[in-house]
Amino acid sequence: MKKKILSAISLVTLVCLLATSGFAANGEPLTLESSNPENGAVDVATDLEEIELMFSKNVVNMAVAENNKTCVAFTDGDGNAIPFELVMADDQVDREKRDYLYIRPVEALSEGTAYIVKISEELTSKSGTSLEEALEVSFTTIGGEIVIEHTEEGSSDPSSNNGLIWVGLLAFAAIGFIGFQRRKKK
Repeated sequence: MKKKILSAISLVTLVCLLATSGFAANGEPLTLESSNPENGAVDVATDLEEIELMFSKNVVNMAVAENNKTCVAFTDGDGNAIPFELVMADDQVDREKRDYLYIRPVEALSEGTAYIVKISEELTSKSGTSLEEALEVSFTTIGGEIVIEHTEEGSSDPSSNNGLIWVGLLAFAAIGFIGFQRRKKK
């Protein structure tokens, strides 16, 4: 009877560990995957219609859209606000656009000017994860030599998956333990 209880506890532990690994992947922080124009780009056209920001997760779902609308600012290199429209697709209709934010300047950009898109760390995905820190994407329009410092995008830390590796190892150990208990029983 004790062996059955021990096996049941081991099985429940294994199921919990496997379920946790699914949540761990979902708990990864939100990241900026790419931008167009790219961070640090120069000679960007002044008639740029939109700036595309692609994130690692859904940032347009109605559960987070209102919050996320307050998390983006667009300025010139001197910090002057540039009027823009923030466009978010409907993730129920246009599923492939759920990870994208589009910044559409209201007016043509000025020549030889540095621009910065500032993204607050409060930007949140549908799954509830946020950016680890505020981000900036900067670029300079054609006709000038102005270059500004910019933050690095999405530097990946190879150790960021260590939690999943440990969960896998624990699951493997639990399976081995259950097998050992069953073999011992015979």
